[in-house]
Amino acid sequence: MDILGIQSLIPAGPPKAIPVEPSTNDAAASSRLGPEPTTAERAKFKKAATEFESFLLYYMLKTMREAVPKSGLLDSRVGDTYMSLLDQEVANQAAKQGGFGLAKTLEHQMFPPRLDNSSFPAAPPIKFIEEEGR
Repeated sequence: MDILGIQSLIPAGPPKAIPVEPSTNDAAASSRLGPEPTTAERAKFKKAATEFESFLLYYMLKTMREAVPKSGLLDSRVGDTYMSLLDQEVANQAAKQGGFGLAKTLEHQMFPPRLDNSSFPAAPPIKFIEEEGR
């Protein structure tokens, strides 16, 4: 099929969009939301996300330290061990205090805020319909 044949299949304009009122009794929507997570589940996930962020920060510090040429007082196996321990503690403290915000972002992805708890009205979903007569 050539380009002109493909172009003839494309509708002559953008599809029309009409707002659809959200249904409060929609079974599919309620199954997507699922039950509200418990405090224990949130605490476990927050701990795991913080540890994950801590590990990433540690690995970043370790990799950055390896890029610097070695010379000086701490140029030994013992110095490497202490610097590794220092990097681990710096990463742990940074992650506990918020770090780069990765743990918080993961938590918001896993447990998004509910629409019914928001002070802002939810935007209605948009349903696209084809033009009539095509």
